[in-house]
Amino acid sequence: MKDPIVDEVRQIRLRIEKDCALAGTSYKDHLLAVQKKWEGRLIFPLDERVYAKENSTKYESK
Repeated sequence: MKDPIVDEVRQIRLRIEKDCALAGTSYKDHLLAVQKKWEGRLIFPLDERVYAKENSTKYESK
């Protein structure tokens, strides 16, 4: 099954990865920079990130 939205997202990701390679940076570093730029809009700010696992001490069920 082909989904045009999924295809578009994959194409954009590949383009970003190529741009990162040309700039000499990693895709991961690019993502971290974007997170830092928009950290005020994230659900968990970067310094409070938690991988929500039910057995985590910071996991909250809402």
